Amino acid sequence: YARFDEANFGYLINFDGAIWGEGSTFFGTVFGMDSSFKHCQWGNNSRFDGSVWMGKANFECASWGRSCSFIGATWGDFSKFHFAYWEFGVDFSDSTFGWETNFYGAQFEGKSLFEKVKFGPDVSFRTALVGIQSFYETEHSDKSLKNINRTKNQNVMSDFSFGGSAFDSVDFSGREFAGHTNFGYPISRSGPKRISLKKDENNRLVFARSGGLPEWEIECSTATHITSFTSPPIFHDCKIGQGFYIHPDVKFPIIHSDGLRAASAYRTLKLAFSKLQAVHEEQKFFRLEMRHEASQEQGLKRLMYILYGEIADYGLSISRPIIFLIIFPIVLSLLFYAFLILIKQYFSNDYYHQIPASLWWSWLTWSFFSSIPIPGLDVGKEIRNSFVQPGTFFQFISVFWEAIQKLLAFIGFFLIGLAVRNLFKLKYQLSTITKEFP
Repeated sequence: YARFDEANFGYLINFDGAIWGEGSTFFGTVFGMDSSFKHCQWGNNSRFDGSVWMGKANFECASWGRSCSFIGATWGDFSKFHFAYWEFGVDFSDSTFGWETNFYGAQFEGKSLFEKVKFGPDVSFRTALVGIQSFYETEHSDKSLKNINRTKNQNVMSDFSFGGSAFDSVDFSGREFAGHTNFGYPISRSGPKRISLKKDENNRLVFARSGGLPEWEIECSTATHITSFTSPPIFHDCKIGQGFYIHPDVKFPIIHSDGLRAASAYRTLKLAFSKLQAVHEEQKFFRLEMRHEASQEQGLKRLMYILYGEIADYGLSISRPIIFLIIFPIVLSLLFYAFLILIKQYFSNDYYHQIPASLWWSWLTWSFFSSIPIPGLDVGKEIRNSFVQPGTFFQFISVFWEAIQKLLAFIGFFLIGLAVRNLFKLKYQLSTITKEFP
């Protein structure tokens, strides 16, 4: 039950190899730059609520017992938790991590809370490329690992909640997510928000009568938070299960300065959810991937990407191509009518020179029928002959216009078919599985 509440340590403090028992408290403790806690151990229920590490804190191979708490703690830039270890139930809620915080190879036994946490840029939860034994022997050839207890695969992150947290850029490459992983709202959407430790008139901590722990100044908050990403998260080579959940309201950046990197990140998530047959999530990340692919193209190719997205939602919308099939004959007819008005002085025929409104209506009717590739409705030629005189320049224009309309109609119906295929992909997959495994 060691207590370091509100202690203020200077720079280059060194606790390497120190061991604290259960219930140790560091409420509101401040540690200066370059604090070192390599290979330290803390017992169960150790508390660091409201503590501050100024920067470059090093917790390499440190370990904590069950139900340890870092609520409202702050880490400066370049903090390292290489191969650190937390037993069941660690709580980092409302904490802040600075630039390049690194959890390389860190292990969490389960029920880990990182809710409403603010992460700085370039935070890493990457898996270890080497085992802890190899790493430690390389870094500390003169020390042993006898005090390091590792009971599970160091790559596994089990039962995590990042609900309400804000990520700048984060890398989870190589991790295996077991149990339930939450990227959405916090488990408790509303509740008290800890502000500061409670003090008396003499500026001393006020301790509760039971439990011997300091009290908090509390401000109730009903605000809801949801996980957010400023940059596309990296999940390369990760394993995710059915318990991996990203709430539909979570927003991902649509435009990112590094389009290729962003497209690759979204492609990884798309493929991961495809394996889980989570079609809605797969489609969401496919859209994001395509938008970033488009941002890397130039000229006509980029225009094609944009049109594909606007007209068909990248092959995921049925309604948009239908609207396109309805609108484009009207638009083309209006363009044709405007074209006739511009060149009507060149017509010697009184009928074309006057250009009655009935001509536009006849053209519009012909346009719609020409766009419907259904046998029995191919009456476009008859309608066209009713208002187009054979052998005239007007007939040449109408034939050319009809070819354009049929091409656009073919594209529209193709996009409808593509959307039907993509949107009902799940039913097709499930029916295939049922046939293979009756």
